[in-house]
Amino acid sequence: MLLIEQAITQACTNNNQLDLIVLPELVISGFILGNDAARFAMDVEGAQFRFLANLAKQYQVHIVYGYIEKDVSGSLYNSQAIVSDQGILIANYRKIHLTEFELETFSPGNQLVIADTKFGKIGMMICWDIAFPEMARLYTLNGCILLSVSSAWEKPHDHALKLFSMARAIDNTLYVIVSNTSGRSSGFEFVGESAIYDPTGRIIKTLDDQSGVVMATINFQEQINHRDDFYSMLKERRKDIYQLSCQSIS
Repeated sequence: MLLIEQAITQACTNNNQLDLIVLPELVISGFILGNDAARFAMDVEGAQFRFLANLAKQYQVHIVYGYIEKDVSGSLYNSQAIVSDQGILIANYRKIHLTEFELETFSPGNQLVIADTKFGKIGMMICWDIAFPEMARLYTLNGCILLSVSSAWEKPHDHALKLFSMARAIDNTLYVIVSNTSGRSSGFEFVGESAIYDPTGRIIKTLDDQSGVVMATINFQEQINHRDDFYSMLKERRKDIYQLSCQSIS
């Protein structure tokens, strides 16, 4: 937790107008699988929430973070929560698309979660979720202005993380924030590559394969401008065709 506090303090000290901080997947415990995971599991408003809620209030910033959640039945989830700049829990998301390595440890979530913040709606995603275009599109159609992706993406799949993130951004003409783990844990070596993508799929800022803090200013008016200009796919979607196709398949 000390490293998390240091990163948040560094980010907020360097920018006193910071609105949102996104931390990696399972950042509270580290990427832990198997029997050890239960030792780090907490309920949604457990110690990890209280710790980050205090920091959020102190620095007046929204914080997204990943942790191991334990529900009342004892099931474990790979979860992501967002706390407001007033220290209030806004939303909690349980990872829907688990990898083959996670299935013996975590139960899959079954619900998309939108965090309604003072600066707009955020679609919550964890790592492998970014590979599924349907999920990002549903968030977009429900008014999300950015995707917040807490991740622990491993090597040697560096290139895929970038391509998926770029694709989800340009597909939906919205911002994508990917906060990815670096270093080693549970037999994996993680790629880093934390980055902020603009609505045309371009990287605004990236850490490459390093650990640290990356910051950028997001202008949501640019997103609107792009959608009104060349990137007009959302307006020109042929919903009549898609619906007919779905009916014929079913």
